[in-house]
Amino acid sequence: MSLLNKPKSEITPEELQKREEEEFNTGPHSVLMQSVKNNTQVLIHCHNKKVMGHMKAFDRHCDMVLENVKEMWTEVPKSRKGKKSKPVNKDHYISKMFLVETWSLWSCRTHSSLANRASSPLSEHTPCPAKTRPL
Repeated sequence: MSLLNKPKSEITPEELQKREEEEFNTGPHSVLMQSVKNNTQVLIHCHNKKVMGHMKAFDRHCDMVLENVKEMWTEVPKSRKGKKSKPVNKDHYISKMFLVETWSLWSCRTHSSLANRASSPLSEHTPCPAKTRPL
């Protein structure tokens, strides 16, 4: 019987560790694992912001450590009487970030064309109750 099919109550601590490694290498976390191993950039959508940076570590809860992070968002300035204000794209750099409690998350390997698109206006709002803290 495969370790993935065996109930956790019947697994020894050594087998449990091996099972977790197997899940990280073949399951949904494998995309994040490859990003850490290959030092590729990830793009994460959270609330009304996008965060792009190099993932250095993550855990089974998808808490993440990111480096060289660019946080991007769109603000609509207050309008004057009768005039509509245009949205303004904003961003700032954070050298190290610990991203906590990310419930909704998209991750992808980026290249130059995707990095250019990431700085485009942010029109969608993706629900993501996350807290970001610079390290």
